[in-house]
Amino acid sequence: MKESVIQIYRERRVLFNSLRDLSQSVGALNRILLVFCFIVTSVIALAIFGISLSGIVPYAGLLGSLSFIFGPSANITFQGALFTFVMHTFDVGDLVCIDGTTYKVLKVKLLMTKFINMDGQLLYIPNSILIGKPIINYRRSPDQWEGITFQVDFNTSETQLRELARRIEEFTKSKPREWMPGCSVSVISINDMTGMTVCLGMTHKGNWQDCGRRWTRRTEIYFEVQRTLQDMKIKYTLPARPILLNGTLGNFSPEKLGDRKSSEGDPIFQSSI
Repeated sequence: MKESVIQIYRERRVLFNSLRDLSQSVGALNRILLVFCFIVTSVIALAIFGISLSGIVPYAGLLGSLSFIFGPSANITFQGALFTFVMHTFDVGDLVCIDGTTYKVLKVKLLMTKFINMDGQLLYIPNSILIGKPIINYRRSPDQWEGITFQVDFNTSETQLRELARRIEEFTKSKPREWMPGCSVSVISINDMTGMTVCLGMTHKGNWQDCGRRWTRRTEIYFEVQRTLQDMKIKYTLPARPILLNGTLGNFSPEKLGDRKSSEGDPIFQSSI
């Protein structure tokens, strides 16, 4: 109950900050449009009252010559307004992934967005750059999938893998507030007939917006998989390697070698493989 109340308070605070930043962006855009409307209205009013516009032609030519300065600024402002009000990819407080790095949105302005990464470093990115980047928004994502990849011995049977998935599924059913019921197992690859790469898949109850809870759930199920693998005696051992020992080539395992140690000047391992 306490955790739910704290979560509701956090969501309300995030909503307040989002509405505040949106209001500030609207205010900035409103001031820009007011200046533009004032200039257009002034020109039209002068024409209506019959005032000659020949006196302002030189100034218009001067403004035209300075278009290389105001042109990029106008383009950046337009792209920022398009990104903020039309695309609206994220809100304040959203957890997003940009270029493979996870950030939390702190402030959204008309021209720039302020982020903070998991290390506490602040990052400012212009909206004109963000408009062309693919952005993953964790808050707006549905229930998300988690995969655990590991290697097992080549002799591991299908029955063992099915039993492993069944036990992990029982674990997810015992945690209905954290996991969706169910677990799938897939063999991704066979590695030179020495082992297999296996993936266990399960679904979080919710998305990864709360990264703290996500990593807590992930750590918990990783340890559960470790305990289950140990109970079922599913292992992976490196294959034996041919070793040249005193001029003789053979397959020597650590058990065969025992505690034998090489004396100084008597190299045991002349070459490998």
